[in-house]
Amino acid sequence: MILADIGLCHYAAEKHPDLRRHLSVQASASNPDSINFYVDAFGVKRVVLPRVLSVQEITALNQKIDVETEVFVFGGLCVMAEGRCQLSSYATGESPNINGVCSPAAEMLPELMEAGVTALKIEGRQRGRAYVGQVVSAFRQAVDAVKAGQAAPPLNLQNITEGQAKTSGAYDKTWR
Repeated sequence: MILADIGLCHYAAEKHPDLRRHLSVQASASNPDSINFYVDAFGVKRVVLPRVLSVQEITALNQKIDVETEVFVFGGLCVMAEGRCQLSSYATGESPNINGVCSPAAEMLPELMEAGVTALKIEGRQRGRAYVGQVVSAFRQAVDAVKAGQAAPPLNLQNITEGQAKTSGAYDKTWR
């Protein structure tokens, strides 16, 4: 179960202790102290990291936490107000939760794997089976190739990105 609300985290941990709990990016936990709080207080097993973190920041964070990490790797761009989807909705006029307009991606699988990332988050909300199947299949092939020590094959997903030829988003930022 992916949770963002601290009250629901508490309820799930107390009433359903055997339920595997993941912390949503919408909980805005992006530093070791906040992530470790959710792990210690509610037994969170995985945290979805904000898209605004660089690969170097993800590496450093993974060295200070003892929980699985998941990062966004494919989808449309939002205004990068991580964990504040209502602000994104206000600014863009479309809801990340209802319309699926979020989640920039990265094509640097070897670097993300080396950074300690456990899972890849592929935006699929409000998407058809064909879209999800095509994206998941492409990433599965790429991950398997990297794990086998080979170069990741081209993802060839530009035809289904939302109005752009590449979706590496915040990973390519130069403003820091």
